[in-house]
Amino acid sequence: MKENDPSQPSPLPPETNLSAREYQIGLQLIEGRSNGEIARELGISPLTVKKHLENLMKKIGARNRLVAAIHFYKLSRGGGPKK
Repeated sequence: MKENDPSQPSPLPPETNLSAREYQIGLQLIEGRSNGEIARELGISPLTVKKHLENLMKKIGARNRLVAAIHFYKLSRGGGPKK
């Protein structure tokens, strides 16, 4: 099983206000995947991935993909949400 297997539900940290799909996509950011790669992996459209990314970036206050990826890296390592 892959480390961030999108077919398995990801346990959402209780302090997040993200949807399960937003969380899954955020974890894919850590892997450095493009919208197209994430879309293929999750079986959704790249435009849907883009919309989920926009939503999750607003929710976590990230101004770009890199900041979002760092946030999710810390979250996946037990670092908690960005302050």
